[in-house]
Amino acid sequence: MKKLSKEELLGMKKQELLAYCKNNDIKIYSNKNKAYIINVILQSYKSQKKPVEKPVVKKSSKPRMTKRRLLGILKEDIKDFKPSGSYSMGGRIYVQKIYGYVEVDFRHLGRWESSGEDDDWPDWSDKSYDKYDKEFNDWAKRKSWYKRIKTSVATNEKAWVSFQLKIK
Repeated sequence: MKKLSKEELLGMKKQELLAYCKNNDIKIYSNKNKAYIINVILQSYKSQKKPVEKPVVKKSSKPRMTKRRLLGILKEDIKDFKPSGSYSMGGRIYVQKIYGYVEVDFRHLGRWESSGEDDDWPDWSDKSYDKYDKEFNDWAKRKSWYKRIKTSVATNEKAWVSFQLKIK
């Protein structure tokens, strides 16, 4: 596009200005008067983008979610999980970065004697801890990372229930 000065544009006829606009892809919405067309042409010179020599690399505002970062978030979030009736004094949290999972153990609900023995262990030995599985999954579904992990619940020792978050 050859840029013309204001004086050159004033010296042109209205039909020549319209042809110039058409050849240079300048949109004219009204061709009533010559002054309007000249102003539109001059404005188009100002609004033309200059070519950029180096491409601009956009950086994301959010850091990339790596496996290690996700495990750290899972560890922090699982500290907030308190199953109903559990004895949190016995909570243990394990983070396995190699295998990509976070595990937390809680003492599960039971009738505890003064000696610290769980006298209703036979009730739990048949894996009737489904309420913990439901409670754990309901809690995990409210988290932003839920679609990236698998949850599991198991009783691995007497009077302990284990909750595990494994990265898919």
